[in-house]
Amino acid sequence: MVSTLKNSAKKIVLVLSALGLMLAFSGCSASDSKKAKAPQEEQTASVVIGKTGKGAIKTLIRNKTGKSIKEVSIRQSGEGEFSKLDFSKGSEFMNKKLAELNIPAKYKKDTKDAVEKDGDPNAAKVNERHLIDLSLSFSKDEKHEVNQLPIETLTTLEKSELHFDAESDLVYFAGETKKGEKFNTLESQKALKAAAEKAQADKEAAEKEAAEKAAAEKAAAEQAAAEQAAAQKSAQQPRTQNYNPPAQKQQSQPSNVQPQSSNVQQDSNPCAGEGDPGWR
Repeated sequence: MVSTLKNSAKKIVLVLSALGLMLAFSGCSASDSKKAKAPQEEQTASVVIGKTGKGAIKTLIRNKTGKSIKEVSIRQSGEGEFSKLDFSKGSEFMNKKLAELNIPAKYKKDTKDAVEKDGDPNAAKVNERHLIDLSLSFSKDEKHEVNQLPIETLTTLEKSELHFDAESDLVYFAGETKKGEKFNTLESQKALKAAAEKAQADKEAAEKEAAEKAAAEKAAAEQAAAEQAAAQKSAQQPRTQNYNPPAQKQQSQPSNVQPQSSNVQQDSNPCAGEGDPGWR
């Protein structure tokens, strides 16, 4: 009886062990299948940006902006106009895809940005960097710039990505070297944007002040001209008016006074024999 129970217990243990092994294997298989189903990022460039000429600086970059990039242009940092880079092996740089970016050799040969020690313009310049600006067009009406990218840093990055920060409305560059060192331009992009906005505000304020000053000077000049014209007009008029004295009034005589006659009135009538006629 006891031996029968022992044999039954052994069988149960063996069955449970077998079930445990089956579950363990099935769990590993499920985990492996999940890993197999996880999408893997392509490691081959879907588009080549810029010509692969002699001396071109090549770097791989992944688009993680959430949008397709239709056009990429380049210039020396802060200098002149952007030059369009041709696309080959594709018509656009699609989101999540990898691109081969070729920077023409002249941007490393000619572009220099002197970094001053402690920001002091009179201090000795401690190093020089070759900087570029990239202009990215998502559409005809939406363009973004990534400014002051050091070419030397780009060549050392094992992993390079373009990201979009919706809060600041900025595209920035992020990367990582083979040694695990991080590279990110978001904060520098924010600082450059703030400086540009301040410069624009200062320019508009200066233009407004100049316009107000010009308007005030114009108004003062117009007022002075009007006053001068009025003074000249007043000087041309005669100083005195022609004086016409009023007509003399005739003197009135008293009503009881008879007017004198020019004829001599004789006191007597000579014909009547009265008085002395004077001719006897």
